[in-house]
Amino acid sequence: SAQYIHYTLQSEFDINQNTLNYIDRQLDEVTQILNRFEQELEDYKLNKDILDLSREEQRYFQELVKYDNDRRKYELMLGSLADLEDYVLNVGEEKLLPPSLYLLEGDDFQRQTLKELYNMQMQRNRMLFEAKEEIESVQQLDEVIRLTKGNLLLYIRNTRTALNQKIEDVEGQIRDYEGLIRNVPRTQRDILNIERKVQVNEKLYLFLLEKRANTVIARAGIIPQTKVIEKARSLGVVRPDKLKILYGFIVGGLMVSFVIVFVRVMFYDRIENADQLKEVTHLPVFGEIIASEKAEENYVVVDSDPKAAITESFRTVRTNLEYLPET
Repeated sequence: SAQYIHYTLQSEFDINQNTLNYIDRQLDEVTQILNRFEQELEDYKLNKDILDLSREEQRYFQELVKYDNDRRKYELMLGSLADLEDYVLNVGEEKLLPPSLYLLEGDDFQRQTLKELYNMQMQRNRMLFEAKEEIESVQQLDEVIRLTKGNLLLYIRNTRTALNQKIEDVEGQIRDYEGLIRNVPRTQRDILNIERKVQVNEKLYLFLLEKRANTVIARAGIIPQTKVIEKARSLGVVRPDKLKILYGFIVGGLMVSFVIVFVRVMFYDRIENADQLKEVTHLPVFGEIIASEKAEENYVVVDSDPKAAITESFRTVRTNLEYLPET
């Protein structure tokens, strides 16, 4: 139980750490882009004259920044979907859950399906501790996992198509507002484009920082999903009980012996030898002739086989008769 709790807890920490690593990579990329645009903006301001924008042109600029920011977010979602698709295709025992940033906000179906996939992977790992992959229950679970992955991959493809459509719509809005700003002097228009890129990346940077902070906070709240109510106690060897088996065989042997003796005494009442015959009769007994298959085949068995046991029986009877007292 302790190992299982440690395993599930470590899985949660690994997921959290993977999320932090993913966000840090995105932050590094955005930081480099932001620094480049800020430097470009500063250099441009030093070399060019800047004109003031009218209120209407300023509104166009703000809308353009808004739609450009939406496009960047959709592109980030597309990247997350690509990473999620790669995870689903290559998921293994050491990689049960993807970074939480792969999940799209508000997408309950995606989150629930991934949770089911995680639970089935955990169940499969527990089953493999006690059985092999060839057993029917494991193969049935593998089939369910395969179907779940197929449904999730289809959903990812449909979501990617919807995001691409949104990006096309946003790009159409961006082109419209860029057309409205074309009347602004070229020098001012260039600096507006640079400022727009700076603001878009600043918002994306703040978005990633917020995600990172939430992930760090979530790490502090990670607790085991299971709890040991009562620790296992050892009562010694329960099975097999050697003494019980020994006593059982002894009693069984005695009972079988008693049954054999009882059957023999009650139903087996034939006389088998001369001594038994002497016990039940007062007549003199001179010997015994044993049963022999040779006697059935040859009536003069004494001549055909002088060394046979039945021949010795006849000799004994003859000898006893010779010593019979005369009357």
